[in-house]
Amino acid sequence: MKKLQYIILSLLSIVIFSCGSDDEKTNNDNTDNYPDADAVYISMKKEYTLNNDGSIDFRYSHRLKYITFLSFNRFYGETFVVYNPKVQKLKINKCLTTMADGKQVETPKNAFNEVLPEFATNFPFYNHFREMVITHTALEKGAIVDLEYEINSDKKFMPVFMGLDRITQGSPVKEMTYVVKVPENQELNYKLVNSDIKPAVSESDGYKVYTWTFKDVKPSQKDLYEGGKGIVLSFGAREMSVAINNLKAEPGYINRLDGKIAAKVEEFVKGGKKDIPLALEIQNFVSTQFNQYHIPAEHMINNMRTAEEVWKSNGGTTLELAILLKDMLIWAGFDASVEGICENEFFDHKVGNLLIFNEYVVKIKTPEEIFYLSPLYSNRADYEFDLEAGFVPIENYGNQEIVDKVLPGNAIIISGNIKLTGTKLTGKLTGLFEGLCHPYYALLKDENSASTLFSLSSKATLTENKKPFSKVDFEILSDGFAKEQSGYFFINFPMATGGVDSWYMTRLGLERTGDLVLPKTIIEKYDYEIELPEGMKTIVTGVDEKIENKAGKVKITISEKDGKLKLVREIELTKPVIKPSEYKDFKKLMALWNNKKYREIVLKK
Repeated sequence: MKKLQYIILSLLSIVIFSCGSDDEKTNNDNTDNYPDADAVYISMKKEYTLNNDGSIDFRYSHRLKYITFLSFNRFYGETFVVYNPKVQKLKINKCLTTMADGKQVETPKNAFNEVLPEFATNFPFYNHFREMVITHTALEKGAIVDLEYEINSDKKFMPVFMGLDRITQGSPVKEMTYVVKVPENQELNYKLVNSDIKPAVSESDGYKVYTWTFKDVKPSQKDLYEGGKGIVLSFGAREMSVAINNLKAEPGYINRLDGKIAAKVEEFVKGGKKDIPLALEIQNFVSTQFNQYHIPAEHMINNMRTAEEVWKSNGGTTLELAILLKDMLIWAGFDASVEGICENEFFDHKVGNLLIFNEYVVKIKTPEEIFYLSPLYSNRADYEFDLEAGFVPIENYGNQEIVDKVLPGNAIIISGNIKLTGTKLTGKLTGLFEGLCHPYYALLKDENSASTLFSLSSKATLTENKKPFSKVDFEILSDGFAKEQSGYFFINFPMATGGVDSWYMTRLGLERTGDLVLPKTIIEKYDYEIELPEGMKTIVTGVDEKIENKAGKVKITISEKDGKLKLVREIELTKPVIKPSEYKDFKKLMALWNNKKYREIVLKK
């Protein structure tokens, strides 16, 4: 009898404990605090383990609640996991859907399908890569998916342990746990961006364990010109110098040019061009004649091919093409080296993490200047004028710190006189293009490309071309630019092609919760005097509009005197980031700048 009582009490305890667990889970699954979310990660965990033999284990799990139809029809209906079967093994430990009524549905076997990753398309060297597509089933509003998988990588995958992860997700995260384990005789170097949370450090089973816990992580913004990278964690088991030395020891890095490539360089040298024009011709060859494969950095940095292999396959990764360009330039007699570009705030010489480099360029040193050439974009010359871009030398790395740059402003200033005769416009204008508004390399290659800088140009003469700025004289000869209709003449305001209008910020939302990052800061000014035919008057005159606020300044004036129309348009946006508190001010500036009434000149006889 006593035995039976004990059994009954034990069963009651189990029932009570189970009920308590269900209540606790129900409370954890509550998403009332996220009324605007399409989905909410109840929990997410990422765990990296560096084993003593150099192999790496990665474990991932999440509990995701679907709130809207959009969440499973567009955003989270599938999960994609990329891996390299030659050095990695993928194991799915759990994939379970709990429907809104509590019914649990195991994901069937036919919901797990391997495909070729998109980045490996037409790139035979990476055709063995696989992407596991996990199709989640039984999804509905209120459903919850529990997913857990692990990837085991052997030591060949990443000889120097490193990682770069974005903590901020596309949907809110109630709790994220981020764990990194290294052998107890090692230290983990790390840098956390946009958060002050410190890791809890402990020791367990021969490992030193670093654990970050993030609560209520806000989602990334989905607005136009989204600002902010959110919270990002960069880590490495060694210093940057060790990671870079390991990269330089790769066969693909130290290999030199074979006969065919060298012969091509000699062909360029014998073509007659010298100095930077010669370098730009070689750069143009690499950037236009080779396919560019955008392979994820973790799979690229320890998997490089030689220049000969890149040449034969007619394509390569950004790093492989940078090395090829560098070697070709050295053969042509230039002092060239590869440099990685990263965002300044991610760099720390104590953290050996090559994954922070989002691009590689080739640096050329001449007695007069330093040039940075992209292996991907032949005319890109704005690296040096990007405040957030930090250059880290690969060949000549030292424990330097990236310092703030002192750069020229980004400006477009155009002024001059125009004459209207019937529907024909003639005249001469002078333009100044500075900083990010100045296509330095494009003008070095072809001075005639200056005509593309202005929307109304028949002939452009480049009078000065230096790295910080250029000056151009524009000759206007346009028949039919002015449109005549029922005795009225309509003229669109002539503008530069690379100014604020190229951002297409003509429709802005009523409000914004996140930062708005401008493509660039800019000062854009136009000052025209238009001579009108006798007896012709402008419909709109006496305009003197000006707005100056926390976001910047816009000024527009239209006046007429003695048969001449004076037009002035100015916009100054000197803050690279518009905060939500400044957004309404920014909208006012753009509303005035885009006002059609002041962008089109209407004349009447």
